[in-house]
Amino acid sequence: CWSVAVSLGDPDTILLTSSRTAREAHTKASANSFVYRRSSGEPWREARQGLPASEGRRIALVAASTIEPDVFYLFSEGELYRSADRDMQWQRLTIEWPHDSRPAHAVALAIVESD
Repeated sequence: CWSVAVSLGDPDTILLTSSRTAREAHTKASANSFVYRRSSGEPWREARQGLPASEGRRIALVAASTIEPDVFYLFSEGELYRSADRDMQWQRLTIEWPHDSRPAHAVALAIVESD
């Protein structure tokens, strides 16, 4: 496991990211990562709908929104995704990165409210 997030709207709903090995989690050449969700005693299940294939993707970061209960964010390979439903369907968000500043692999993710 690499990243864990707990829903503020339902503390029994947890997201985590993982990989088969540390090398596959962090090395672009052999990258492979997964996203799993568990809620209210249900078994863990993969939550990839709307995300790119796990092959070739380094481990993602997940965060729960402190502003919107039950909303999660995921950052992977310079792309940001949002899920606002219990079925964990991800939607890619458009981010205008300044020239040559798009991060490929992050170690932290923060959600900030903006006017």
